[in-house]
Amino acid sequence: MKTILNRTEYETFELIRPAKRENNPKRSYLLVNPIQAKHIPAPPRKTYALMEQLGRMLVERYRGERCAVIGFAETATAISGVVAECFDPDTLYLHTTREPVSNMKNLVSFEEEHSHATEQKLYCCDGGGPLREAERIIFVEDEITTGKTILNFIDALRGNGCVSEGTGFAVASLVNSMDGERLERYRSLGIDLNYLLRIEGDFENLAFDESELPSGKGTPAEEAAVPAVTLLGGRLDPRTGVRAGEYRAASAQFARESAALLAEGGDPSGRILVLGAEEFMYPAVLAALAVSERFPDCEVRVHATTRSPIVPHNNPNYPIRNRAMLESFYEAGRTTYVYNLGPYDRALVVCDGLDSRSRGPEELVRELAPLLARR
Repeated sequence: MKTILNRTEYETFELIRPAKRENNPKRSYLLVNPIQAKHIPAPPRKTYALMEQLGRMLVERYRGERCAVIGFAETATAISGVVAECFDPDTLYLHTTREPVSNMKNLVSFEEEHSHATEQKLYCCDGGGPLREAERIIFVEDEITTGKTILNFIDALRGNGCVSEGTGFAVASLVNSMDGERLERYRSLGIDLNYLLRIEGDFENLAFDESELPSGKGTPAEEAAVPAVTLLGGRLDPRTGVRAGEYRAASAQFARESAALLAEGGDPSGRILVLGAEEFMYPAVLAALAVSERFPDCEVRVHATTRSPIVPHNNPNYPIRNRAMLESFYEAGRTTYVYNLGPYDRALVVCDGLDSRSRGPEELVRELAPLLARR
């Protein structure tokens, strides 16, 4: 792996860890970012600061333009939320989703061809009118490898009349690993590329053979105590379009309430986990920040469940050490995963919806129970 440009304070290996996807012939690897707070528990201050750096860079470049920010589910929902809040409070913010949204027309469907769950959908309030008012649409991802998904998305937006003829497009990501041919393709189309880290490398050839990687869990959990787990719901749905300032305010209030809830029965101590559910990542990051600010002596970590099946391994250089398989909170019968669970004193699980038939919450409690230390 070769580093071309690094605008962050971190070394490349601190931001990029290749891991094996499970049963995905289209792309065998996944680039795991230890600070992104998706697959790996991360300190919320580091997570937020990295995402905010990308947002500030975009604000400076597109100052004076009326922008709309679109994040990609599920891994970029926190990144895009932080990016959007860096812009004017009236900036339109929304993210794609793999979930159905009741009483809303799906404006665009497109394929994220390398993903485990390929279909992406885009909903927008008022039939997409606010989207057509944007002078520039900024697509936000965690990592861009080929850029094909975004080109598919732009074609779908244009084909369905969701953007104006003169709308400009830009792409922003924490990491960009596109090769020269693909970079030139974007330049020829007039689509800006913005990133914090630019790398090149062949990630298909990883250090571990598939035969060496066991399925199921990696490091076994130690037996411990019964968890103190609380489930919280959300407010304002970025899947249908929100104003960035309003979403930030609502999520910040949600975060404060989350921190206050942890204080009921006495202030917590030790290690605290804040876990978001799938696409519900931005409020989880803000909640973890609020918890760390209210209880500064605690060690707080944040990450999220995910649809992506990744193979765990016990090798200390490999990013995914263990995994738990859960039923999705949002859809009974669908499998989601949570990685690298470790010992905590308290756990706060945040979500914005719950299928009443799902066993996900009970399954998560069973996974956390042996990992939570006695209080």
